[in-house]
Amino acid sequence: MEDDVDMEDGVEEKDTYAWEKEYQRTWEMLGDASAEEDFMMEKRQEFERKLQKRLRLQEQLSRPVRKGLRRHMFLVMDGSQSVLLEDVKPNRLGLMRSASKRFVEEFFDQNPISQLGVIVTTNGVAHKLSDLTPNAEKNCKAIDAPTVAGQPSLQNALEVARTTLNLVPRHGSREVLVLWASLSSKDPGDVLQTIESVARDRIRVSVVGLGAEVHVLRRLVTETGGKYHVALDEDHYSEIMGLHVPPPPANKFRVEAALVPMGFPEHKSGERRRLCVCHKQVTTRGYFCPRCNAKCCELPTECLTCGLTLISSPHLARSYHHLFSVPNFKRLELTGSSTAGDEGDKARAAAPPTFCSGCLEPLDPSNTIPFQCPSCQNIFCLDCDAFIHETLHNCPHCELD
Repeated sequence: MEDDVDMEDGVEEKDTYAWEKEYQRTWEMLGDASAEEDFMMEKRQEFERKLQKRLRLQEQLSRPVRKGLRRHMFLVMDGSQSVLLEDVKPNRLGLMRSASKRFVEEFFDQNPISQLGVIVTTNGVAHKLSDLTPNAEKNCKAIDAPTVAGQPSLQNALEVARTTLNLVPRHGSREVLVLWASLSSKDPGDVLQTIESVARDRIRVSVVGLGAEVHVLRRLVTETGGKYHVALDEDHYSEIMGLHVPPPPANKFRVEAALVPMGFPEHKSGERRRLCVCHKQVTTRGYFCPRCNAKCCELPTECLTCGLTLISSPHLARSYHHLFSVPNFKRLELTGSSTAGDEGDKARAAAPPTFCSGCLEPLDPSNTIPFQCPSCQNIFCLDCDAFIHETLHNCPHCELD
């Protein structure tokens, strides 16, 4: 009996050994806590990034400047071996192409009567992949076309863009956006003389760089009145590209004011087959020029027969939001204090708002900041405020009232 008791005691003592206990993954518990902290940090960084972007937009809206409706821009892409570096995901070339496609779509969405072309510089030369056109699809296909080889040439790229931009009318802005990834440029001559010629022709050049800042590019944007940004990561690169979507101030570059003749063609379908002037194809539907009765397939465009600018009324209406922008919304505090000056706004802010008037989501003071429309007094969250000022370009409640 004593032996049995000793055996039972031994079993009980043996069960208390750590290596005999249930298998526990303690490192996974630490990993889950770390992942949650990283997630919260990413959310906070995203919120700070949105807030800083909104504050920059608010500063721009607070300074009334003259902006043009018609823009003529060339997108110059670096096609050298430097774009194959993998310091960003998936590499510099992949980031440049994806960001450029989003830029083209947003550019024509906010500037529907403007034109854009694509130039690539590789092996010391520059090739124009697409001429100035209001067609976003053609430009997106041109962005995927170039091959990577050799070194870029800034001088040749500027000369190609300058030759075409000198032919556009003076009432539209002339712009070049350079996407640069190399630290050098293989130029056949004096690039500084080309920079002086570009500045003399009133061409605004901006640069978005990957890597380090280059002195010749800084001098280029300084003399032409552009902007120079170097991206820190993938999100920053896309954010920088978005800064060039709205039109720049027009008064600094002395854009000439002029009356621009435009035509609003009628869309017809089901009639007899006719040849379109844009694709040289026989179709049964299209837009007919009100001046020469030539047929084109899409809008906006310029009639290849008489040169008349052909647009639709929605295109013209969407272009006017740059001239009559949405006023800045007042920033409120969920604690009950308001930045508004009059007593009515303070009385409204005394009772903290609970829901956003746009998305109807609850306003959490830990991850959002409310903004109040000065006209209809409705409250919006940070995301809806950015959507109204950057995409919608009008307050929905003001339109309903």
